[in-house]
Amino acid sequence: MYRKIGRFETNYQIDLFCAVCVFILLHFVLLEKITFRFIGPPHFVLPDLFEALRLYVYPLKKISMEIDCEYTSTETERGKYNRNTFVDFRMTYNPVNHIELGLTLSNVFDRHEYVEASFTGLNYQYYSMPLRGREVLFSVKYELH
Repeated sequence: MYRKIGRFETNYQIDLFCAVCVFILLHFVLLEKITFRFIGPPHFVLPDLFEALRLYVYPLKKISMEIDCEYTSTETERGKYNRNTFVDFRMTYNPVNHIELGLTLSNVFDRHEYVEASFTGLNYQYYSMPLRGREVLFSVKYELH
């Protein structure tokens, strides 16, 4: 009977700047983490995937936008996956020096529950956590100089 449990992990990050045109500058940051769990016989492998993408957009000198995306996929058993996706958005505008107006939208897809499940070969873990729904926050920031 096989009870060999192992783990192999690989990580990488891509950071890319590109100018789409004279007025728009894009900044991509992609982080990916892949984990393979070896459970039982040598052919029984459960992959986990975590990806985070951050996109910065600067359409004008006084406006900046940021989009954060996180995606996780965990194979809990052969052919069954637990997936979670989260997206947040932020925009700032500087009309004059020392003043910044902001808009933040959290939980864009309005997820109400975070579910995590994993199988390690020895046990099965499951938990669920309630989340706050979509939130919108307006902000005004004034800097004293």
